[in-house]
Amino acid sequence: MTEPAQNTVLDARAFRSALGAFVTGVTIITTCDEAGAPVGLTANSFNSVSLDPPMVLFSLSLDSTSLNAFRAAKWWAVHVLSADQEALSNRFAKRDAEKFENVAFTQGPGGVPLLEGFAARFICRAAFEYEGGDHAIFLGQVQEFDQAGRPPLIYHQGKYGGVFPVSSSDHAAEQASLDTLAGHGLLALDGDSPHLTAAGREVVTSLAALAQSHANFSAHEAKALRHLLGRLAA
Repeated sequence: MTEPAQNTVLDARAFRSALGAFVTGVTIITTCDEAGAPVGLTANSFNSVSLDPPMVLFSLSLDSTSLNAFRAAKWWAVHVLSADQEALSNRFAKRDAEKFENVAFTQGPGGVPLLEGFAARFICRAAFEYEGGDHAIFLGQVQEFDQAGRPPLIYHQGKYGGVFPVSSSDHAAEQASLDTLAGHGLLALDGDSPHLTAAGREVVTSLAALAQSHANFSAHEAKALRHLLGRLAA
């Protein structure tokens, strides 16, 4: 067996970019410090570990200002953010900010702050801490969890995105929509590869301009529309 190379020097920026090719969810992880003050941060380093017992983990930079609070914590909570919580993610990603100001939350076991509007939430009893390079890895045993059924916020190559699942019942609606567009001369149906007509492209151009202006759209709706228009125009 070939031994792995030792002391390999990697381009840190290229390495970070390559890691960014992995699509992740976005979480806010909360606890409280020894004085009882709420502590929270945005992280995409969350992962499942075990089903029996139920365990999850996240990692935290050793230079994080929240490190000592999590090292001392008996409890912490992971909030998997929903697609409309991009602004909250940005707020908790800032260093040394008043993150909880005007943010609604309740208190869970050990005083851990519990946020609202999540896609899923896991309340964990702290179990183990390991050091991995320039990060600390925290494992927790899940004591309670909730799932809200909201679409999640995702993160890829430094940008937010969303998941737009299509159920089996949606396929019939999608086909009906394609038939309607074709009936209005906006779409040509050639087997399994529908494409826009000249008139359809004019409509797409107008919608793209509207999406770019964000007029009457939330940030998530504008992104969804640009994603759809990109597929139609391809």
